[in-house]
Amino acid sequence: MSGIYEKVIKNTKKIESLLEEKLNAEGKGLYEKTVSIESYIEQDIVKKIRRIATIRNKLMHEDGFELNDTVLFEADCRDVIYYLSTTEFNLETKPKTAETTHQPRDRRVCKSCGAHVIPKMSIRKGGLIVKQLRKFYCNLCGEFMYSTGGGHTIFAKSLLVLLIIVIIDVLTGNAVSAVIRFIFGSVVPIFILIPLGLWYWGRKKTTNE
Repeated sequence: MSGIYEKVIKNTKKIESLLEEKLNAEGKGLYEKTVSIESYIEQDIVKKIRRIATIRNKLMHEDGFELNDTVLFEADCRDVIYYLSTTEFNLETKPKTAETTHQPRDRRVCKSCGAHVIPKMSIRKGGLIVKQLRKFYCNLCGEFMYSTGGGHTIFAKSLLVLLIIVIIDVLTGNAVSAVIRFIFGSVVPIFILIPLGLWYWGRKKTTNE
């Protein structure tokens, strides 16, 4: 494993040095350096650098990580190093960097690759029972970062309360049942109608936007 570790570190340092020397790349790591100059280089090379950076970060931060495809890794490194070493780049027009294209308040640190990125969002539509779920992924390495929303709606929880009341009503059939019906007889419809109205209003507002 030590030989692979040295190979990964050696290649990533070489690529970072070339990015700085040939393209004046900026950033804390290989990912951010690539983002700052990716408009100068071919997209195929960008993808290879990202694969290399992902392997490097996993090797550094994940216990027990093993590089299964060393042939592909070495081929990517050779291609990237050769491309950066032999290509003449026109630096007259400076590309937009990660700092100028992304607002700091929108950026998050990806635990997988360590880059500061604006996550890309995947939405699972909600409904009466389940709330809308938003999942966010790293736009560099593609790993899941965090999620918002999801869970059951107020309407679904109200139905659960109503179901519990019905079950108690069936099981007891006595004074307890009468008290429960008296307490919740007028409240339960409100628990259902109000959430239903709020859900419809929210859905209509989203549709109009």
